[in-house]
Amino acid sequence: MKRNIFQWMMAGAFAAGLAACDKSLPDNNIPQTYPDNGVTAYVKFIHAYAGKSPALTTGAGPNVILYLSDSTRRINGVSSPLGFSGSGGQFPAPSTATTNARSWYTALPSGPATLMGVLARVTAGAPTPAPGDTIFRSNVTLEAGKNYTAFLSDTMPTPSITLIPDNVGTIPDGKYKIRLANFLAWPGDIQEIYSTREGRVIQGNIGYKTAGEFIELNVPKISDTLIIRKVSGPSPGTYTTTINGFFPTGKRAYTITTRGKQLTGTSTVFQNYGTVTTTNY
Repeated sequence: MKRNIFQWMMAGAFAAGLAACDKSLPDNNIPQTYPDNGVTAYVKFIHAYAGKSPALTTGAGPNVILYLSDSTRRINGVSSPLGFSGSGGQFPAPSTATTNARSWYTALPSGPATLMGVLARVTAGAPTPAPGDTIFRSNVTLEAGKNYTAFLSDTMPTPSITLIPDNVGTIPDGKYKIRLANFLAWPGDIQEIYSTREGRVIQGNIGYKTAGEFIELNVPKISDTLIIRKVSGPSPGTYTTTINGFFPTGKRAYTITTRGKQLTGTSTVFQNYGTVTTTNY
């Protein structure tokens, strides 16, 4: 059977684990690789939780253990939960720390599924919820052979997963693709991404918990500076964040994800506002 490049990406690890009502953390991690049999989908997880219970501070939680189908199979390990900072908040982790690193996917069975997150540990000073508590449970449908990014989004106490297809398509020589995903936790805000090399907005009108389609651009001869900024919305003030030295590789696709949370309803200061660059292909 002929395989495309996505179907060569590494599979995740799964195991029998925690029952939904059990508050103890599982202590085993038995790997299971799903065969390429035409019933497999591929998923990338991005940590974009803005909840402050536990407090979301640099290098801290909430750290999440991911499960498939109500705790019957674990996706990532107890010793390596998905956090906001480690590995750029991505699971599986990129191959290296550079923006051109391939970001692998984990292989999951296609069809209706429940993706669930269990709290791995609690940040100091934020005693609830307790380790082992279920902090989200989202029903999704995965199509065989397709790639997705699952954004861990919304705020406590109602976090969830937003599943977005990674429809990259073909990329010609000398071109790359890029999209913006808006997961900065302020519903109603609209964002755009500006390229200084292109001298224009390359993607706009991106609302909360949405991502644009991948757009095709010429690979720049020198590095680009990307400016992600608020266009409109109810949050107080304006905000921007800049990615300096962005030098895409030809025939690759990138997702720029905004994350963080405004501290109060009137503050223009955001907690951990910034971006994650994911090399999807």
